[in-house]
Amino acid sequence: MEGNQKQNKLDNPTPPCHEFIAIEHFCVYFVEDLIHTASEILRDKMKCDIFYDYTALKIEEKIHWWPRIKDFTITLGAAKIDEYINNSNEADEDWHYAINFRRIDSDSTSDYYEYEVVFAIPTPMYPIPQGTVSLYFKYELSRTKPAHCPVDITFQMEGFGTVMKPYDLVINDKLLLRGIKTKLANYKQFTF
Repeated sequence: MEGNQKQNKLDNPTPPCHEFIAIEHFCVYFVEDLIHTASEILRDKMKCDIFYDYTALKIEEKIHWWPRIKDFTITLGAAKIDEYINNSNEADEDWHYAINFRRIDSDSTSDYYEYEVVFAIPTPMYPIPQGTVSLYFKYELSRTKPAHCPVDITFQMEGFGTVMKPYDLVINDKLLLRGIKTKLANYKQFTF
């Protein structure tokens, strides 16, 4: 059976997508595969079950998949951002948000789809919030990767220069309130 599995891998003409991911994420997948393979070998040779609990990307497990390049649409991109926010949101406050598609940019190797997610906390006293904070999500659809590979997605908080991957950070009250406080501090510097 093992020889048959190796033959099937050789017959598969589609190149693997792991060749195109960041080195940090490749290492995580490599270690997980190594642990899984070692536990399978031990299970076969020792006839016992091996249990391990090694999960590095908890958020990514909740979002079953990011869209593949060939399946991507503007609507699907917004739906996946909504799924990410709902599954990774650890906020205690009742944050409301709106997802807006902003634009499409292109360069020689990729198309970029940008979305803005505006967060706010409306209250009965202030149904139109006085402060909002935006997260800017950007999908990169590479023309150099195979079409069956997932899109690359990053996001950036309004007023901050750091570009982050969705599974590197959990959206929480502290993050969003920090964005609003920074924005309000900048507004106080303006004089008319």
